[in-house]
Amino acid sequence: PTEQADNGAMVRIGSRVLTGAQQTVDIAGDAHFALGRWVKGTLTRDKDSITLQGKDYESYHYIVYNRLAALPLEGQLQCKSVAATTPTGVSDSRQKVDSPSGSAKVTFDANGAAIEGTMQVRAGSQSASVNLATKINHPAAMGVAGHMFANGPGAAVALANQGDAVPGLVVGYRVQLPGGDPYIGVARLVCSKK
Repeated sequence: PTEQADNGAMVRIGSRVLTGAQQTVDIAGDAHFALGRWVKGTLTRDKDSITLQGKDYESYHYIVYNRLAALPLEGQLQCKSVAATTPTGVSDSRQKVDSPSGSAKVTFDANGAAIEGTMQVRAGSQSASVNLATKINHPAAMGVAGHMFANGPGAAVALANQGDAVPGLVVGYRVQLPGGDPYIGVARLVCSKK
């Protein structure tokens, strides 16, 4: 189950619920996706809860999207980021991070979808990118690149329904800036036929 506030912020995503004096930032979406970053409120997940107190490094990034019904059997797509949360460090870093950017190419064949691309994050004169290269062989599958779930640079990528025959992409990522903490974020990429 999901629940969305009037301002477009999600307040329930499955077993995760945000209540109390809440604040959500980086809100973006349309009829096919919603993303944002919970920064204040009581976050209940499964059987525990935590209080978010407005600190960026405690943010809870989310992206909700409509699943793809079927994979195209052929063709190529070019994709670019159109919405994203501001990346946040995993500790109390004072480094100001700019909005991320991303692009990808998706190639379909009988084996599924092959995705190539990057998400890039900049902080002052520093920048770092994370590779999105992965394969998806089922419309509801999520491809994982790098060390996304092992506390290293990486990404989780899924194809999403964007309202027509051409799918889009949703991305969750972790990037390592030179000499800094890992930063995490989520993004929505719109795709068009190449």
